[in-house]
Amino acid sequence: MKKFLFVGVFALTLASLTTGCSPAKNENAAGEQKTTKAATAVEVASASFSEAREGVDVVGSLAPKFEATVRTEVKSLVTDVYVTQWVPVKKGQPLAKIDTRDLEVSLARAKAAVEAAKSQEAGARAQVSAAESACETTKSQAEGAKSQAAAARAGLLGAKADSDRAEREYQRLLKLKESGLATQQNLDDGQTQRDAAKARVDSAEAQINSAEAQFRAAEAQITSAKSQAEAARAQAKAAQAQIAAAEEDAKRIETFLAKATITSPLNGIVAERFINPGDLPGDGPMFRIVDNRVLDLAVSVPSQSISKIKAGQPLSFATDAMPGETFLGKVMFINPYADAADRSLKVTAEVQNPEGKLKGGFFVRGKIITGEKGNALLVPRNALASWDVASKTAFLYVVENSLAKKRKVATGAVIGESVEIASGLSQGELYVTKGGFNINDGETVNAVRAEGAK
Repeated sequence: MKKFLFVGVFALTLASLTTGCSPAKNENAAGEQKTTKAATAVEVASASFSEAREGVDVVGSLAPKFEATVRTEVKSLVTDVYVTQWVPVKKGQPLAKIDTRDLEVSLARAKAAVEAAKSQEAGARAQVSAAESACETTKSQAEGAKSQAAAARAGLLGAKADSDRAEREYQRLLKLKESGLATQQNLDDGQTQRDAAKARVDSAEAQINSAEAQFRAAEAQITSAKSQAEAARAQAKAAQAQIAAAEEDAKRIETFLAKATITSPLNGIVAERFINPGDLPGDGPMFRIVDNRVLDLAVSVPSQSISKIKAGQPLSFATDAMPGETFLGKVMFINPYADAADRSLKVTAEVQNPEGKLKGGFFVRGKIITGEKGNALLVPRNALASWDVASKTAFLYVVENSLAKKRKVATGAVIGESVEIASGLSQGELYVTKGGFNINDGETVNAVRAEGAK
């Protein structure tokens, strides 16, 4: 009984001590916590002026400005290939050779056809000369026959006059004979003279007929010679056409023969080789030659920013293929047509790449530099507690005497991940760069300089 009574009294005493002391202890602890709250740690930087470049952020890909896909017009087997992939080549350097045996046979036939047509032309021209010579000779004969006919006509007139006189004399002698005033001998002499005069008339008429017949024959010969000359000229003209056609065939075949040796159309590198000896290339590509010394960088620019872009502006960019390096291009062309899907415009910049470090197909991120400011007060975007882009106003925290004070500022240009502060922040003031979302206006902060911050 004594043992149990002692345990009960001890338990009641312990409970009384515990319930009586605990509230006071907790109240003192809460008070101490309230008065000794730790300052919030934030990162800060000092506002300072710096040179800044305004621009439009872009992404895009590089491509060779000059490249060529080499094909052949000669549909024959490949006999030789002189280059492999990824080797540099010069303009005009032989790349491959096509079988030319069929072309050489065709060229020999075309040249033989040229010679045959030339021979035909020479023969036709000789015929033209002979016909023209015969025509001239016949013209001379016709003129002679014409002259003979004229002379015969003149002789005919005299013969007819003599015949008329002889006829009258004979009739007179005949009457005298009947009267006994003329002898028979006189009558016979008159008849002889009459007959002789008639004979001269007949001879003159025969000469006229003969000369006229010769003239007509000469004219017929002239007509025939002219026809022969025209026919020979037609043959010569046809032969000339055959010569032209045959020479054209020969030139075409010679051109194909020249194209049988495939050469590089530009200085560059063999990016791809699609053929091997024994292949029949047909219409497919044989080689792809690229010149990486000058590249085109194609990027997309939002339509709301296109008014800032002009030809000649620099474009600074980097690529993941070469971390830590920055390259420069120049805007050359702005597409006048916007993409219907996102209303962006394609812009092409030219990039000089004499060392060939950059390659076609590289993906890049960059900025088209639209302007430069010599003294701009820039802060990181994440330093703004809030930002109304439309009204160009924002809030940030400025640290004064370890107290964070929320301040309204006016914003200016957006330059990459930085925002220009046009007013509301002075050079040298400390502003919160990280931790601003964890504090309130007027709170005590533990300011730590951001790594690399001034």
